[in-house]
Amino acid sequence: LENLLNLDWTLVDSPGGNGKKQYNESSGLMMLVADFNMKEDAIYRGFMEEYVSDGGVQLKVDFGRAWEKLMNRDMGNKPCLGEEVEAPEPAVDYDDVKAAVKAMLRNDTRDTDFNHYGPLFVRFAWHCAGTFRSTDYRGGCDGARILHAPEKDWPDNDGLVVGDGEPQEELAQALLEPIKNSFGAGLSWADLIIIAGTAALEDMGGREVRVCPGRSDATAEEAAVGSMYLDPTIYLNPEFANASDLKKSMSIMGFTAKEMTVLNGGGHAIGKAH
Repeated sequence: LENLLNLDWTLVDSPGGNGKKQYNESSGLMMLVADFNMKEDAIYRGFMEEYVSDGGVQLKVDFGRAWEKLMNRDMGNKPCLGEEVEAPEPAVDYDDVKAAVKAMLRNDTRDTDFNHYGPLFVRFAWHCAGTFRSTDYRGGCDGARILHAPEKDWPDNDGLVVGDGEPQEELAQALLEPIKNSFGAGLSWADLIIIAGTAALEDMGGREVRVCPGRSDATAEEAAVGSMYLDPTIYLNPEFANASDLKKSMSIMGFTAKEMTVLNGGGHAIGKAH
């Protein structure tokens, strides 16, 4: 956020071509058009300046709270489903699962994200959980539908799930599969994805965040039905999204403008995002 507010940025063509744009700074940093549009919005800018004013101390606190909400929203009460379902007894030690994830985070031989798998796993968890809509309670990571069509084929999820023609060893699902196999059927993919993203944040210096386990995995057939009415563009196009688009999207997801500011500021400070 400090870089976004205080450095001089120039709008240029994106290296990806196709008419896409991004903002560059002389030292080599870049910002998405959506980031810059947030800075130009009075509401978002006010929250950015508030977080920068204390050196990011409150940002870390609020990011932890917003991340916990993002990860766990789909585990709460859903009035339309009637009676509450009894919580299942844990079949694995989730602290052991988190420890197993942290033990492999620095085994990354790529230079994509400073030789750390953390940013990849944060994106995996974010995209799995981020489909939840507070408007009708659809979506979320419960079911791990991101592993199946149609969600695995959404352009925004490229590089997360094993697919045809992709180098398997660089994909989040393939990297986590040994952990899934070692804990067996007692550990759902849905819980593992959420735990992996949260463990990654903690390993990169974030605050410890509560994880509510107990998610189950959907079959491919169940996932196809469960994702049928979800919007594959929920994350918006970062080359074109304006502040109004972001506010509408975040409102559907159940987040305030301040929560969106801290999630964007914290999430885009990870790895080589910029």
